[in-house]
Amino acid sequence: MTESKKILNVWGRSHYHKWCNQTVNWCPSDTLEAFRKNATNPDTRKLLEQNGWLGKDITYVFNEYGYRCDSFDLPCEILFAGCSQTMGIGLSLDVLWASRVADHLKIPYHNIACGGADWQHVSQRLVYWLPILKPKTVVLKYPPEVRFNWWDQETAVSTCQFDEEELMSCQVNESRPLIDITECSNGKWYLYSMSEFVRQLCKKNNINLITVPTGRLNHDNENSQQDLARDLDHHGPLEQNYTYKYALYKIKNEEYS
Repeated sequence: MTESKKILNVWGRSHYHKWCNQTVNWCPSDTLEAFRKNATNPDTRKLLEQNGWLGKDITYVFNEYGYRCDSFDLPCEILFAGCSQTMGIGLSLDVLWASRVADHLKIPYHNIACGGADWQHVSQRLVYWLPILKPKTVVLKYPPEVRFNWWDQETAVSTCQFDEEELMSCQVNESRPLIDITECSNGKWYLYSMSEFVRQLCKKNNINLITVPTGRLNHDNENSQQDLARDLDHHGPLEQNYTYKYALYKIKNEEYS
């Protein structure tokens, strides 16, 4: 295999490729250990109860390539992309905004989002999968702009894999830790350069592009901050429903980027 082919294969690889064609009950950061810890703390247990996560099972069903969606053998009408808010960490598939859009439109569900994805991850996966899946439309929910990844011999390493203390210990030079690279000015450049690249990539392949902003779209509900997934870290069912309506409206009204 040529070096360029090997790199391209890594770009297209799911974070969950070890679970190809498997079903699991827990997926980082939605872990059994974290759930048990939250369930024994009175404050976090109350949040679990409010969001209906006590006694409710979640399954993560991964396809032949380790993505939480239908088989890629099925024809692709819409390809969803993004990070954990689109992949659905801590959420059952029936409340996930992207799967609900596919279900509403009665089309196969194709989603290459992975937890912890940054702008480079999103762009790399689209470079790999667009020529293969040939969707008519890409719906991309922006990941946080402060993440980035880099090539480390045979894989892509991302800042999302490290906590702040670990990033502080990695030095760019003698005076600056690696975490400084994630400051706002650099984040805005990652967002601009990669989002522009994705737009041009879709244009080149005659694919419609619809974008959904990062973070919560629903700021009006006074309970929005208490609306959480099972891991108590990601947005919950109320925000997913809000995003579902937002994305479906843009699709039906052809509000392409």
